Amino acid sequence: MSNAVRKHKEEIVEMSIFEFNQELHDRTLFEDGVAVGIEKGRQEGRQEGREEGIEKGIGLGIHIYREIQSGETDNKRIAELCGCLPGEVEIVREQFGI
Repeated sequence: MSNAVRKHKEEIVEMSIFEFNQELHDRTLFEDGVAVGIEKGRQEGRQEGREEGIEKGIGLGIHIYREIQSGETDNKRIAELCGCLPGEVEIVREQFGI
């Protein structure tokens, strides 16, 4: 230890004890916890969104396929029947060659 630290050791210890701000410490821990919680929630939300999107996409593709198999050929009409946009029908047709 340096001489200055040794010489003022008691004063240094006293300052560190008395100047500790419990309220600030607690608030900092709380804010850090909130930030971690928000990020975890975002990650979970993104994962749920991906899963939901995949489910909806598969369902829409099946619905479009069934309309085409039933004899419907007009993309606008298929889109109306499936509740989607004609461009989405075109994408499904292209991806599956139908």
